[in-house]
Amino acid sequence: MKLNESYNLDDFHKTFTKSDLSMMYSRIADAYSYFQFYENSYLNYLNSLNFSPENIDYMLKTAVIEIKLSKFEDAKDRLYQIIENNPYQEKSYYNLGLIYYNGRGVPQDYREAVKWYRMSAEQEYQDAQLNLGFMYLTGAGVRQDKVYAHMWWSIAASNGSDVGARNRDRVVK
Repeated sequence: MKLNESYNLDDFHKTFTKSDLSMMYSRIADAYSYFQFYENSYLNYLNSLNFSPENIDYMLKTAVIEIKLSKFEDAKDRLYQIIENNPYQEKSYYNLGLIYYNGRGVPQDYREAVKWYRMSAEQEYQDAQLNLGFMYLTGAGVRQDKVYAHMWWSIAASNGSDVGARNRDRVVK
């Protein structure tokens, strides 16, 4: 900031007030979510998005709550929007995979689930790596292949997953 620049203090104040209000609503929503009051959590996440509509973190938390509230179409649309705005948001890909794997608000489609899990797993998201290992082990949406199951579980293990290490070791036997 240069000393000779003039600033409209009202605009400056509005910017910080919006940010503070957005954070406040998000924290309230987090608390409701912790106690599994998902409808209250959802309403507060929506309020936080009113003040910070571009906040990817708030959008993702809202989408997860929408899934828990069976608002699958809303969640799917929000997840696609997150990916459009930030293609490096591994949890969005993972949650889309869950929607397609479970057939929540969409026809169950294991191939589509594999597609989204893979995008998430390639960004080193452990849960997606674990799910891909399982899908290769069982042949859900892909050709059954224990080598690929072992590979994905090894990758998850190398990223710190104890479950990945256990599954990797079991598939070898």
